[in-house]
Amino acid sequence: MSNLVGQRAAIVSYRLGTADGVSVTAAQWATALRQIGMRVRTVAGDGEPDVVVPGLALDAPRPPSQRSLEAALDDVDVVVADNVCSLPMNQAAGEAVAAYLRGRRAVLRHHDLPWERAQYADVTTWPPDDPGWHHVTVNELARHSLEERRGILATTVYHGFDEHPTPERRGEVRARLGVDDDEVLLLQPTRAIPRKNIHLGLELAEALGATFWLTGPAEDATPRSWARCSRPRGCRCAAGSRMASTWPPPTPPATRWCCRRRGRASGCR
Repeated sequence: MSNLVGQRAAIVSYRLGTADGVSVTAAQWATALRQIGMRVRTVAGDGEPDVVVPGLALDAPRPPSQRSLEAALDDVDVVVADNVCSLPMNQAAGEAVAAYLRGRRAVLRHHDLPWERAQYADVTTWPPDDPGWHHVTVNELARHSLEERRGILATTVYHGFDEHPTPERRGEVRARLGVDDDEVLLLQPTRAIPRKNIHLGLELAEALGATFWLTGPAEDATPRSWARCSRPRGCRCAAGSRMASTWPPPTPPATRWCCRRRGRASGCR
């Protein structure tokens, strides 16, 4: 890998540097690429990337111009397109990125594929492909379905967990959450969105008589019962805590909910 030392890589997505799964694992890729000697920049339309290209944002009214992509990416040796050409949440932005990458060295990393979401089932031409691109999926099921549906060969690279256990902070974290030392604490390190099956986490916590800790922010039409907390009688909640977490990324701090009702977990209403 010595030939990669000093080369430049750019990781491109709709948003980066937030608490969503793409951002978390993109940060892991950036760390890995730096460890083999590459220089890395992140490029996105939203979040906290190194370079902001507004047309890449999920809610951008217009796709990025080729000039704006050239300004952000022309000096790099390889581009990692992270889900931006996988899930057509802003298809015009993804098409613009694909057009820019034609004939260039690129890795297209697929967290999600169109046929995995009902609202994108009619999108049959994604992900795009090019002879100079390498495709990466996050599991074998996606790899097989990508070959079956689009005739695209891919390599599976599983997500990892950059663990930094800090057992010495157990008491501090529980105190800041308002959770007693002898209580069972059930952690779900995801965003508060319906497809993360928050209701199952709550049901499990209730069955265990545990306190439920949800680390991620609310978005994507989150049910009000999860996203809003009026501190009902008997329900103890901590929202917007800025505590350290062993779950990456350490920044930015995610909104957190911790709910318990009479020894049973419940959603905050």
